[in-house]
Amino acid sequence: MGKDALKSKGWETDSGLPDDFTHLVAEAWFGPNEESERDPDKIYLNLRGPALDAEGEPVGDDDGYVLRFGVGKHWEAVKQGSMVEHANGATKFNRNSGCGHLVTAIGEVVEAGAEELEALLKKRGAPTNAKTFTGLAFRYQRKVVSTFKSEDTGENVNWELPLPVAFVGTEESDLGPQKKAKKAAVKTTRVSDDDDEKPAKKAKAAGGDDALRAKVVKFAAQYEKDEFEDFTEEVFDADIFKAADSIGEELKAEILDEDVIWAESRKAKKKAESEND
Repeated sequence: MGKDALKSKGWETDSGLPDDFTHLVAEAWFGPNEESERDPDKIYLNLRGPALDAEGEPVGDDDGYVLRFGVGKHWEAVKQGSMVEHANGATKFNRNSGCGHLVTAIGEVVEAGAEELEALLKKRGAPTNAKTFTGLAFRYQRKVVSTFKSEDTGENVNWELPLPVAFVGTEESDLGPQKKAKKAAVKTTRVSDDDDEKPAKKAKAAGGDDALRAKVVKFAAQYEKDEFEDFTEEVFDADIFKAADSIGEELKAEILDEDVIWAESRKAKKKAESEND
């Protein structure tokens, strides 16, 4: 049958952990894994905060989801876990440690063009300071960072870590819409297929294009009268409103003002409903 054929029949395993998700660091500290009794002296960078998986479902519990990255040997948590210091005076994490892989991944995100992230990091301390990571939201993907032989079985074992692949912002709302927004995405597809095929040609950087503005009003009309906040969150998400990336500052201001776009959409919806009656 072959290995691949067996996999298609369900003969494979996974980590049981999210492989693709967004996460905001609300709290950061250096210290042991408090949820495990194994190796209590091992020090990690612990990052706790809200997270959403690729389907928009919350990850973790009421306190959020905790990411842990080992600091490597000879590092000690100091100042109540707010920082770490190396016994031999080193100031940088080993590139093969968990924190080393994290630092490398964040550097790659910056090099890929994340200018806002670069500006934020320049104002902060070194990664040996836990506060450096607070308030940063990334999209993470689980990756194999190394392979080693198991001392027990002699078989190759993959070491996997969730690592940042994109910077998404500094607020919880930047993590993306939760699963309830999927219905809106379906409705958007029905009403805007024709207009969304070539948004770049129709939209202007200032957001003043009448066709784009009309599409936003039509999109807003899909929401109920008490869903203004849902609308303002989802209209800027390109996965839900396909022309989101074409919205300029002028149009954005009208969207966020409840007395402008939203008010027009309420009138348009009321008019449509009366005509249908």
